[in-house]
Amino acid sequence: MSQSHDELLLGLSYARDTMARMQGISREYAQLKKGLHREKDAVNGKLLLRHKRVLVHGVLLLAAFAGAVAIRDEFGFTVFAILAALSLWSWNLQGFMKKLYYLAAAFGAAMYVYTGWHADMQAMLAVIAAGLILCFAVVKVWNLMVAAGNRRNAGKDQAAKERMQELDAAYGQLEAELKEKTSSWYPLDYYNMQAAEFFLNAVRNHRAESVKELVDLFDAESARRRQLELQKRQAEEQRRRQQIQAQNQQAIREKLEFADRMDALARYIEGAQRDRDVRDIKRQLQDIENNLNSR
Repeated sequence: MSQSHDELLLGLSYARDTMARMQGISREYAQLKKGLHREKDAVNGKLLLRHKRVLVHGVLLLAAFAGAVAIRDEFGFTVFAILAALSLWSWNLQGFMKKLYYLAAAFGAAMYVYTGWHADMQAMLAVIAAGLILCFAVVKVWNLMVAAGNRRNAGKDQAAKERMQELDAAYGQLEAELKEKTSSWYPLDYYNMQAAEFFLNAVRNHRAESVKELVDLFDAESARRRQLELQKRQAEEQRRRQQIQAQNQQAIREKLEFADRMDALARYIEGAQRDRDVRDIKRQLQDIENNLNSR
């Protein structure tokens, strides 16, 4: 269907404005989605002792604390404090730190064995039992805090989720209206802001008077931009190669200059050695002559 200049301008203005609104909706939707809180997971208390990392830290801390209580001296409590700090520091780390807290756990177990030979075993077992009860209590409190935090974040996110639903519906409505009003004449593969802006500017400046001319002009401009970008990348690559070549040539010149200096130094040393040899020979001849004259 052929369109007059004014009809084409009006239709392109509507298409560009609608796409701009859809782009703004997409941007706001992405920002809201990025700001949503991630729900934290609770710790399963029933599987606590089968959780490798929790078990490692439990052995480490409880054994160290039991040893400190059993020994009842400053050294024991100092060791416990150091191991506790190591345990907390390495909790969320990987790689080397994972090996470190496994090593620390083994050290804690060794302390347990050591204190078993030097202290009251019943007191140590009581301390460990109290520690296990404390662990499960801490897990329970932690889960309550996690649940409360998740509820609090869910309340904060509810307004954002409702707004996201509104934006999604508004985007779908705009998209449907745009296709309904423009699908009969607007090219299907050019529903984007770059093409819409180009089409509108081209019609305003009388560079094209039909959709076919607009598409041909846009494709030609896009090909020209791609060619310019390709030429720009090729020129940058050529400059980079020239810089590398110049650096290599400079390095070669420096190596040759260094080799020349070393050669000159070697010749100088060789000449100096010859001069010393000549002087030594003359001195020896003079000594022989002096000895002969003295006789």
